[in-house]
Amino acid sequence: MRLSRGDRLGPYEILSPLGAGGMGEVYRARDSRLGRDVAVKVLPEHLARDPDALARFQRESRAVAALSHPNIRVLHDVGQEGDVSYAAMELLEGRSLWTTLREEGPMKEGRAVGIALQVASGLSAAHEKGIVHRDLKPENVFLCDDGLVKILDFGLARTADAEGRDAAGATLTEPGLIVGTPAYMSPEQVRGVRVDNRSDIFSLGLLLWEMADGRPAFEGASPTETMHAILKDEPRGGEAFTPGLRRLLSHCLEKNPSGRFQTVRDVGFALEALSHATAPAVTARGTRGPRLGRRGWVLAAVSVAGIAGIGLLLGPARRAATGFLARHDAPPRFSRVTFRRGNIVSARFTADGQSVVHSAAWEDKPADVFVTRLGRPESRSLGLPNGMVRSVSPSSEIAAVVRRDDVYHPGGLGTLVRVPLEGGAARTVAEEIEDACWSPDGATLAVIRRLEEGFVLEYPEGKVLARSGARLFQVRVAPSGLAVAFLERTPDAARLHVRRTDGLELLSIPVGSDSVRIAWHPSGREIWLSNRRGAPPWGLHAVSLEGRWRALMPGVGLVLHDVAADGRALVETFFLRDGIALSARGGKEVDFSWLEDSAATALSDDGKTLLFGEVGDGGGPVGSAYVRRMEGAPVRLGDGVPCSLSPDGASVIVDVVSDRHELTILSTGAGQARPLKTGGVEPRGCAFFLPGGRDVVFNGRRGSGPVRAQRLAFDAGDVRPLGPEGSTIALGVFSPRGDRVILVDGSGQPFVLEIGSSQVRPLAGVAPHETVLQWSEGGELVVRRRDRTPARLDLVDVETGRRRPFKTLEPDDRAGIIAIEEVVVTRDLATYAYSFSRVLASSLHVVEGLPAP
Repeated sequence: MRLSRGDRLGPYEILSPLGAGGMGEVYRARDSRLGRDVAVKVLPEHLARDPDALARFQRESRAVAALSHPNIRVLHDVGQEGDVSYAAMELLEGRSLWTTLREEGPMKEGRAVGIALQVASGLSAAHEKGIVHRDLKPENVFLCDDGLVKILDFGLARTADAEGRDAAGATLTEPGLIVGTPAYMSPEQVRGVRVDNRSDIFSLGLLLWEMADGRPAFEGASPTETMHAILKDEPRGGEAFTPGLRRLLSHCLEKNPSGRFQTVRDVGFALEALSHATAPAVTARGTRGPRLGRRGWVLAAVSVAGIAGIGLLLGPARRAATGFLARHDAPPRFSRVTFRRGNIVSARFTADGQSVVHSAAWEDKPADVFVTRLGRPESRSLGLPNGMVRSVSPSSEIAAVVRRDDVYHPGGLGTLVRVPLEGGAARTVAEEIEDACWSPDGATLAVIRRLEEGFVLEYPEGKVLARSGARLFQVRVAPSGLAVAFLERTPDAARLHVRRTDGLELLSIPVGSDSVRIAWHPSGREIWLSNRRGAPPWGLHAVSLEGRWRALMPGVGLVLHDVAADGRALVETFFLRDGIALSARGGKEVDFSWLEDSAATALSDDGKTLLFGEVGDGGGPVGSAYVRRMEGAPVRLGDGVPCSLSPDGASVIVDVVSDRHELTILSTGAGQARPLKTGGVEPRGCAFFLPGGRDVVFNGRRGSGPVRAQRLAFDAGDVRPLGPEGSTIALGVFSPRGDRVILVDGSGQPFVLEIGSSQVRPLAGVAPHETVLQWSEGGELVVRRRDRTPARLDLVDVETGRRRPFKTLEPDDRAGIIAIEEVVVTRDLATYAYSFSRVLASSLHVVEGLPAP
């Protein structure tokens, strides 16, 4: 039956058709009772007219409707209007896996594994309720715009008991009855024999194979030939698979069900382990390049077995523990500790485990230290502004680092103080301290301090246990007191070290980005850790002193702060959004944010057009470039991280980062994208238009030579080095006439280059730790000290080095602000924009029931 706009099925008003298939036609409809849009499927006549089939569908629909899982499409309602039977379902925005594969071809292994991980999570929830899907295929897997993967159409699903019988007593598949889609059937389905959970595992393996290879594993000229191949042949293709992926798929695609993984939970464990192996390394953040430092290029697998963490922000805390990666039957139990709006910086249990000491910047206030008794919502301030709690001794004395500036981040240098838990005056211990941790007996402290030559770790105080020219951070003393764990920042990733007090190194392994948090398990046999951004794995994990990993609990928004003596974990859940604030011609700042991760890149000279980028899930796997006029909505130009806007506003350079940097020119109006030909020089980051728009400057290298600034002349079509060897361009800052440019040397010290004569001279008044943002029409440089929040901008005269204050940038609503990122200013200094990171929701939870080693 074909429906039209305005027709009604029970409480649902039809709005428009969405599609049709073998299981019926689907419409967009309005639920008049709840005021929401839903998808309504009208069941095919052969099902609606068969009383037994319709009764079975309604019975199974009730079972599916009882499922509550982020990776399963919600079934709201089933009903009948006259002769029409229908089902009302969750309305999804995005596209099917089938469409994605047809339009994009094979996926990178990491993304394919991530999608399969979410499908496995949903199937696991269904199987635990006795529901087998029986028709898992690309058309029935939906990739939502928000990163979630949803399993659709349980139209062939059946519930079964332990003997493989459904609620009516019939076998799950009657002998001789073939049910499913040929290319995605299990051998049992092809033979028409009884199927169970392992049939869905075979189909999941077929899905993963097709995602990674681009073509089905079994493909024949007819459905009959395809089914014969499933029964008799080995899968075709897959030559480029990694050994780990091939082993996993072989185990899924065994012809005999007894040879496969026996549960989807087992598949989930294998996928999680494979996701660790396929995770890309985090690249250092470059000059307005991909913002890998904060979120990384989050794979379409928001790892939502990883919705475990985000679920805490959306509803009851216990819902977060439904992920199947916890290796025990009972889910972890969550108890919320904090309830205010803002950003949590650090937190620790007290020695008795009954209170939590935490540093937080609540509402629009700077960070302070609070004490909360578990089971009570109120917190007591200790009156230690800008204090970051680091450790609590057995005698209830707090070790905290008091920061001088940028108090919204968990790390950073400051003054180490000791404060009684019951309150009182702080006693200063040492300066230039990064982190500290009490020994188990409370007699001494392990400290990380900065010296001129780098960082040192002392334990006990005064005895150097580790020394590095790189940053050392987060020190944790083992429960025995005989070893310490600490992190070291390296060019590619943070590295976890475990070192005995006699200097023997017990463990040294890479652990991801420098957002990793660590804590000892009370047994002393494992380090527990979380990674809230950058490359996966996300969530809570454990690593033994032998280097063996295991997953504790998945979750994109989970941060570990501490582990109590009884094994309870103190975790933070958070949701982060990056936005843009803009002030035009001295007016009030307005919110120019667009999706979830907006990054200001450039302003036109007249201040009327903003170029910005979107990364994260909304921006897509390689980012998206947008332009926005002061009046009007953003316009998406294409893929890539935006670098530079041409002086005439007609073109944009973007950097499309995959295996390498690929510079592309996009038109802001009509016109096709075209590659920026760099004459055999490999780009190593963004490119910037010179004033006039005829030349481009970028960092790159020829062959195996060093990376250095390069100048591409469009007229001549050649690329030549710019400036002395070893110098690079930072943010594309040129004099108004384009005859001079700001470069930086190998130490980060900026200097001025005369482009025509290649003469260089020092830049007075600007230090290596500062960033030059703009060269004004009046001959002053807009300068910012890096990594400061709020962002303080100064004007420095190019000729004399004389400095004067310009602006302090921070949103009026400071609640949850943790960083001011990119800042762009017009040459006339009248219009500016900046990006900011805001924690929209952050709360502490005590988690019980995590699996012990």
